[in-house]
Amino acid sequence: MRNLVVFFVAVTLGACEESPTPPETGEANMSRVVSEDTPVHVESRTISLEGLGDFKIGQPFDDESYEYFDNYEDGSCVYVVSEELPGVVVIMSNGIVRLISVYDEESSVRLTEGAGLGSTETELLELFPALTKTPHFYGPGSYLTEPGNGARRKFEMDTNAIVTAFHVGLRPELEYVEGCL
Repeated sequence: MRNLVVFFVAVTLGACEESPTPPETGEANMSRVVSEDTPVHVESRTISLEGLGDFKIGQPFDDESYEYFDNYEDGSCVYVVSEELPGVVVIMSNGIVRLISVYDEESSVRLTEGAGLGSTETELLELFPALTKTPHFYGPGSYLTEPGNGARRKFEMDTNAIVTAFHVGLRPELEYVEGCL
């Protein structure tokens, strides 16, 4: 399972393009990785617009019991992962939690409303009727995104209108298609 998390982070980091202030090396800084035996402080397996456990959207976060992957040396984009939350990646910008993404069917994390991986478009529209549909950036499939300001939800749908990933967070990060871009 650790290999899956590391693989996702490596693939996502490798797919990222340059930011307005990229590091000179262009590589992730893995200096803050901690032991996989370190406890995780997530009391809940549900995400609300406020966040997931200790990860509060729009709030600072700095807990050494998690693994941090600095996408840019300036701290403008940091991924936070834990083996206790398989399939979940938290994106922070300058120490602030901006986005929580669930992308792997191994994850048991769901929204407080019950929706999650495997939910259908029909189920989502019953729960969140204001969702807007847009084409997927990479071709087949679509996005269903909650309009408005503040923390919002975004769902990635396959061609069968099934959720394959979902995100809760703030704009502009909520609109990114490749981790920090």
